[in-house]
Amino acid sequence: MSFKKLIILIIICLTFITGLNTVFAGEIYYPIGSSPLADEPPFSGETFYPEGDPVVVRDGVEFWYYNDGSGKLNLNLTLLSGQYMVTSPPVVSPDFNHIVYTEVYRYPDANQVVSKCYYIPVVLPKTHDDGTSISMREYLESYKVRHDQQVRYEVLTVGTSGFYRNVFRSLTIVDWDYTATRVLIKEHVGKMSKGLFGTIIWVYDVEYDKVFRVDTVRKAIVDYWMTEKDLDLTNYIWDIEILGWEEYSNNRFIVNAYLYPSKGVKKFLGAWKADIRGNTTTLLSLDQEEWSVARNGLIPQKY
Repeated sequence: MSFKKLIILIIICLTFITGLNTVFAGEIYYPIGSSPLADEPPFSGETFYPEGDPVVVRDGVEFWYYNDGSGKLNLNLTLLSGQYMVTSPPVVSPDFNHIVYTEVYRYPDANQVVSKCYYIPVVLPKTHDDGTSISMREYLESYKVRHDQQVRYEVLTVGTSGFYRNVFRSLTIVDWDYTATRVLIKEHVGKMSKGLFGTIIWVYDVEYDKVFRVDTVRKAIVDYWMTEKDLDLTNYIWDIEILGWEEYSNNRFIVNAYLYPSKGVKKFLGAWKADIRGNTTTLLSLDQEEWSVARNGLIPQKY
């Protein structure tokens, strides 16, 4: 190999390695290569159908509240080890007119995980020409999500813009707001071998068919701890848990923040309320982690 070719190869390798360490730095506001890293990085997830009695029965179809876990609902990426795609439950709006759900895909050659969020308008069955009644099964079909779903609209895609081995970017629905016009979505960013690096907040506005990121929360938390406590969070692994919308609000939601040290118990960094309309973030408490949040979205009975 000529000296010129060797230099080019070295530059390519350095570019690739550097990219792996900094690919998320500008997106979650701390460098991935920073220390200390958590011994057990925060990564968990179960997407489940709640147990117990349904909260609503409509046209014979049973529904449960979706955000019953209050910030704990995540897609379980371990399911991807045996398959290439995981589909979340369909989350129905409180007015029963809309559905949102997510799909997560794994590319086995690179062990790379990407994700998409879809919107589906609910179309109820029409009256039969022969006058027979519409069955519960036909109504349930209106709330189904099929692998060959024809009428759906992609509203958000993450992780498909580049090739990053062992990287995952997954989308999970947090909840609908009470007016059925906005959906709170969280994106988890990390590496399959290490775990979760950070959470990005998205909001989908159904009325205007727009999706936008809410970055002010993470910035506000970093600024507070630097200004008030002289703690530079950019040197540590820390993250937020999105609990859900504030009750009876379509522009304010609540998150908890945590610092994950190299050893010991995670540190609570406060509960925070974000106002996407005023673009502001307010500290609610440095002690209280339990907060009442809305439960608006609904899951239809399993099919």
